[in-house]
Amino acid sequence: MAAISWTARARRWLPLLAVALYLLLVLPQLNLPGLHYDEAREAGLNALEMLHHQNVQAFRSAGVQIGSLFLPIMVQDYIGALNVYLALPLIAAFGATVTALRLLAVAAGLATLLLAWRLGDELGQLAGSSRPWTGGIAALLLASSPSFLFWSRQGIFVTNIVVTLAVATVWAAVRWQRTRQVGWLYTAAFLAGVGLWSKLLFVWVLGAMVGVAIMVWLAGKIGSKGKEGKKGKEERGRKEGSEGKAETDSNSQFPSSTPHAPRPTHWLLAMVFLLLGLAPLILFNQQTGGTLDAVFGNLAQSYYGVNNTDFLANLGARAGQLAVLLRGDHFWYLGGPFANALAAPLAAVLLLAAGVAALTTLRRRGQPRAGIVLGLALLFVALLVVFSSFTVSDLFITHYAIVQPFVLLLAALALEILFMAGRGGIGAATARRVWRT
Repeated sequence: MAAISWTARARRWLPLLAVALYLLLVLPQLNLPGLHYDEAREAGLNALEMLHHQNVQAFRSAGVQIGSLFLPIMVQDYIGALNVYLALPLIAAFGATVTALRLLAVAAGLATLLLAWRLGDELGQLAGSSRPWTGGIAALLLASSPSFLFWSRQGIFVTNIVVTLAVATVWAAVRWQRTRQVGWLYTAAFLAGVGLWSKLLFVWVLGAMVGVAIMVWLAGKIGSKGKEGKKGKEERGRKEGSEGKAETDSNSQFPSSTPHAPRPTHWLLAMVFLLLGLAPLILFNQQTGGTLDAVFGNLAQSYYGVNNTDFLANLGARAGQLAVLLRGDHFWYLGGPFANALAAPLAAVLLLAAGVAALTTLRRRGQPRAGIVLGLALLFVALLVVFSSFTVSDLFITHYAIVQPFVLLLAALALEILFMAGRGGIGAATARRVWRT
């Protein structure tokens, strides 16, 4: 009992430890390095103009006039003005300073960390753990990641609010999938719309979500046909006087969505929420057509010269950047490269070990969902990398700010699965109860 009590306390305190570590590392000397051009252009300038009731220099002069107040919509053709509005209270409180702008980015990073904690625990529960560690481990990995810390200091430079929205959207979607409460579906739809407005590369996240959803649907269909065939055989066996118990369906690998499938009105309302979140982007293109021009004008070759038709070369470059992200040596311009050469190999070994444990030890115990959830999480990250190979600008590694939380969540989930395989205290009945809660 003492051991259980200790582990329960440790699991409860892990997210708090992550928050404390994050704030301890991210806040000192917040004004360094100096203000980046993008920080001023994509948040500070328009916010300051609005606070001082000056003429707002809106991008492409697009916006909404409400009395004497002009509300800008975008700061670039593919980046929304969300940071402008979020920066208003901080600049009003602390003045037009570097620290004021970066407090916004730090807050977005903190929100991302907390959302990753909640999403991680959802994934741990889906994998079959009644007391998941995934979220706490993911939060701690983020809090100690140099890339996450720096991108949370100069977050406006990489539009880190889109990272927050990405994790929030996936969390809401997973919550909806697990609980079938349509409120989570509406939340995910609205956040998806806002995410697309905040930065167009959010479409990578939506593409990965759709890919995973298709895989789950196909597997569910195959599983349903298998169960129907099994049921038919059992009925024929009973008719022939065969004895023996029909095998229970309790370890079904994919949940049936039929009992709680959303009605057409639910999907319609979800579309309304999506369009509501997208409204600023739609209005901007109605006024200027800027985003459409940026996308369709750079389909074959981006304005930085990236050949989007050379998919394999771009994919190879992006895969290499994923390794760089894990090593952490992409901040060479801050005084020199500081890399962890073991990070990428260790991540690969961790995933391999977790996959083997899920497909052998846990499957024999009647917990097939551990391997399934790990596989779907890996598929999600892989699809993010695939979709990131298309760009209207360049193959910047800063784009991978949106990928990093999901990579660390995948690592945390792999550790959770190894814990489950090691302790052996959770059976199929527990896994079923967790799924149905």
